[in-house]
Amino acid sequence: MLGIDLKATIINGILGVFVLVTPEQKARNVKACEDLIKVAALGGGPVAPLPDWLSLAHITPAGGYWYFSFDCPECRKTSPMFRDFSDGNLGNPFVNYGFHATCFFCKSNIECASENVRSSQWPLEPGEEAPESEYAHNPARKYKDDPEYRPLSGPLHHYTSFEALLSIVQTKVLWATNVHYLNDASESELGLEIMSQIAAEARKTSEGVDLEFLTFFLEWLTGSVFESASVYVLCFSEAHDQLSQWRGYTAHGRGICLSIDSTLLVERMQALGWTFQHCRYNRTSQLAWAEAILSRMRRESASNRPKIEDKAERFDAVIRNCLSDLLQVAATIKNEAFAEEREVRFISPMIDIADKRIAYRAGRTTLIPYVQFQLAEGEDPLAIHEIMIGPSPTQHLTKTAIAGVVTQNRLKKPCVVSASQIPYREL
Repeated sequence: MLGIDLKATIINGILGVFVLVTPEQKARNVKACEDLIKVAALGGGPVAPLPDWLSLAHITPAGGYWYFSFDCPECRKTSPMFRDFSDGNLGNPFVNYGFHATCFFCKSNIECASENVRSSQWPLEPGEEAPESEYAHNPARKYKDDPEYRPLSGPLHHYTSFEALLSIVQTKVLWATNVHYLNDASESELGLEIMSQIAAEARKTSEGVDLEFLTFFLEWLTGSVFESASVYVLCFSEAHDQLSQWRGYTAHGRGICLSIDSTLLVERMQALGWTFQHCRYNRTSQLAWAEAILSRMRRESASNRPKIEDKAERFDAVIRNCLSDLLQVAATIKNEAFAEEREVRFISPMIDIADKRIAYRAGRTTLIPYVQFQLAEGEDPLAIHEIMIGPSPTQHLTKTAIAGVVTQNRLKKPCVVSASQIPYREL
């Protein structure tokens, strides 16, 4: 929901080579585009520029709905690509590259440049009623600015230990930690507190169903405990060779910083149904994020689709439908004391505590739940660009040993082995 919405930049960095993309990947690309448009149309956020050509699955349109479409050069008909939740009000928000799609009518494979995309309404069948639009229930928003927004680019850095390095290069797996078990004691709680603040503020001027939903949501926040399900996060940093992270996340003399291609991480994230975003430390950005997910829930509670007559049941269904996104937003809001870390998080959908994917490791004071994030499949090489050795009295020896590890394991070349230039030591 970038600024809006966690998924506002979900397609940022995704590669789309038409002949190589699987049907499943094409379907996920359609969903990613629709998530992006829903954010921009209903949450007020920007549309991220396309970084490449994106391949889309064939869709079946429904009468009365709006779709981003292209004019097929073969059959001369207008063919849909994915839903436009703004009912045509966004115009054409796309820049750079474009889409590979299949014409709904003649089945031709088409390359549609971004400047040729347009929104059109699919015609109604005789006697068919126009669907209710969420756009009609778009509440006014007070917080829209996100000064911390920036596109994701370049390598991301992961500070860890010798033991983790060996595990990662041998298994091609990273461990994503339950968000409640990270080193910031206020994880997720700060985001939920801000949502509560905004809901209470909005309730003062709301009325009707909106007032009832906001009251229900505030009571739900007070009584809800997220012990049965949570989101899991992978933590990276845009900061390269940063002293505070060597000291905070590695044992002295045993630290490693892995620099990994962000495009690879986004590609793997989308394949697994995860999302990503920069952490927000600035209160203005945090308010925009929190208000975005709350605005979405207010819209859904007002539109009542599907029809649920009992309001308590309807409101509960709205929250459950948005719960994964709500937790993902909360997981990106951090205390400003951590701003120096410039953290980027890859965040799972909500995972139930009984899920067999969850494993446990021993922490210093508790057991810590985690799930695996597969960086590469089979014989595919790991796209680790650099392995940096942290401040240590034996950097030269460690560098030689890690060069051997790189040689023995299948890493994408070139992989540079370097040493931190920070003259820190513990006496």
